[in-house]
Amino acid sequence: MKIEYKEGRMTKKLALFLCWKLWAYMQRTGSNNKDEWPQWKDNGGKVIHMMNSCPCCEYTMMVYKTTFPKCSMCPMKGLWGSKQYACQETKDSPYELWRHAGLNCWYKPHRKTYAGIIARFAWKEYLKLEK
Repeated sequence: MKIEYKEGRMTKKLALFLCWKLWAYMQRTGSNNKDEWPQWKDNGGKVIHMMNSCPCCEYTMMVYKTTFPKCSMCPMKGLWGSKQYACQETKDSPYELWRHAGLNCWYKPHRKTYAGIIARFAWKEYLKLEK
């Protein structure tokens, strides 16, 4: 699958693939800014920028025709936990741990760990759709 996205054609499979690629990059670099991903069109890539810099947020907005992400339908919600719907809803979700590791200098080495957790989950979910 190509790392490419043009507005209006997001599928669950593509959202998970792009999510995996984005978070694999975050894991490799240890970056705390998703906007730095080289695949964004603004950075010379072929993926248009999307709300929250998140393919899964974009997917839920398209499928449910909303102007904001429908977190309860996120393809990644299994990672956030059964009682959590949003990646930002509780302080111990891998996303929040990654985000806070970027804010606190003594946790920066952990950014790669949390990004890796997110990337692996996206990859597993993507592979389920391949079958």
